[in-house]
Amino acid sequence: MMQAFFRMPQDSAAVKRLIPGKSLAALALALLLSSCQTIKDAGSALFPSNESARGPGLEASLRAVGGSVADGSVRFVPRGDGVTMLVQIGGVPPGLYRVLVHANGNCSSPNGFSAGPPWSPPGAAAPLAERAPVVTVGSEGTAGMTVHIAGIAVDGPNGLTGKSVVLHEGLIGRLDAAPDIPNGRLACGVIGPLRTLF
Repeated sequence: MMQAFFRMPQDSAAVKRLIPGKSLAALALALLLSSCQTIKDAGSALFPSNESARGPGLEASLRAVGGSVADGSVRFVPRGDGVTMLVQIGGVPPGLYRVLVHANGNCSSPNGFSAGPPWSPPGAAAPLAERAPVVTVGSEGTAGMTVHIAGIAVDGPNGLTGKSVVLHEGLIGRLDAAPDIPNGRLACGVIGPLRTLF
């Protein structure tokens, strides 16, 4: 049970002497507004608005494919010469996983085939699949990580918008897929506008 740090007088007249009615309402409103602004500022620090970044952030909400129960989200925020990629995954057994951008913004097939092949921006020095993050999942079945990837834009003809993100099991194995054939694709999400709380 939580204990109060101070005790308000039970007598309503005493309360009125401490804080007049209008002042009490103003105090409550000020506290509410300041807490909302604090939450908004925290969100802006992680996912900046257009004014503080080169463009809007993007997000892919991961949904299970291939009979898995994997889920999570991947966010992309413009930073410097590329993007900061924030990954949260869950519902998977302990192990190593790859989080890759794929060419098609389509996750409708049961095995993730519709997402197409792994994608890299044209002219990239190294394929994006070789630079994508490897996520280590422990016994809890969840993991999160943040990584900066240079040479990627969120929008434009060679940007991330309209692509997809696929969660791959393991560090080895083929990255391509065929319809209705089991593969290492565990979750898929289409990259779109960042969902915001405000």
